Amino acid sequence: MDITNSLRAHMWGHPDSTSTQTALCNVRHRRAGFSLVELLVVIGVVVVLIGLVMPTIEGSRAEAKRRICQSEMRQLAMMITAYCG
Repeated sequence: MDITNSLRAHMWGHPDSTSTQTALCNVRHRRAGFSLVELLVVIGVVVVLIGLVMPTIEGSRAEAKRRICQSEMRQLAMMITAYCG
């Protein structure tokens, strides 16, 4: 029984109208949230995006450590030059 026939049966007092009302309520309640498949797909997409971004973040951290080390070595060389100078 499709929705149109269900509404007609409900309007004309068809004996099966209570089950029709229940069916219509179930249709309304089913679309209220996300299904498990939709939720799993979204989680999968987020995991893939994080997997793509993580190497970039780790590369940036390594570059920052390298620059800090170079800066400290330059400062140490300047201190030694100034002390001996």
